Amino acid sequence: MGFYDIALWKHYNAGTINRLKSAYIKCIKIFFGFSRRHSVTQMLQELHIVCFDTILFNSRSKFKYLWNSSHNNIVRLLSSLGL
Repeated sequence: MGFYDIALWKHYNAGTINRLKSAYIKCIKIFFGFSRRHSVTQMLQELHIVCFDTILFNSRSKFKYLWNSSHNNIVRLLSSLGL
């Protein structure tokens, strides 16, 4: 599952992230035919899909790693400026 540039979504507040998380769950339930009341944890385990928080965490971690290990001079300059 991928979300374009999810690692850069740091400027969204908690309410917005929670609405995105709810939409993610709702879409999975509709797509795979689960009822509205079906357990989210059970559904994700059955489908072998990670939760939204895990996707967000992994994307941010990978972005930070790639940002900090870049050999690009512009990226290094921006990194040294704290961006």
